[in-house]
Amino acid sequence: MQKLIDLTNGEKWVFIHLTNGKAKADFLKQSEAEGFVVNGKLPTQATCEQVMILHNDYTISYLHGWAISTVFGHTKAKHVDYEKYKNGDSNYYCSVKYCNRKQ
Repeated sequence: MQKLIDLTNGEKWVFIHLTNGKAKADFLKQSEAEGFVVNGKLPTQATCEQVMILHNDYTISYLHGWAISTVFGHTKAKHVDYEKYKNGDSNYYCSVKYCNRKQ
């Protein structure tokens, strides 16, 4: 399995899109195994949103509320479909419009 931290190579942060409950649970487990923290907590002890921000310093933050409209579409940061990344699909980057889809 590919490492999450590799997504941040050359990037300050990366948007991770989690479109369902299984993707969220898998992301939290993988990020915890790699040593990430969410607001000082282990990822599996934290709440998970549909979009999480993966930082190159092994921290994760949320993207919700006003931040979605303010930051989400107005940055050049990478957007990654976690399920595709986890499954080894080489086409795991997604556009903001595609990643906002509801399943």
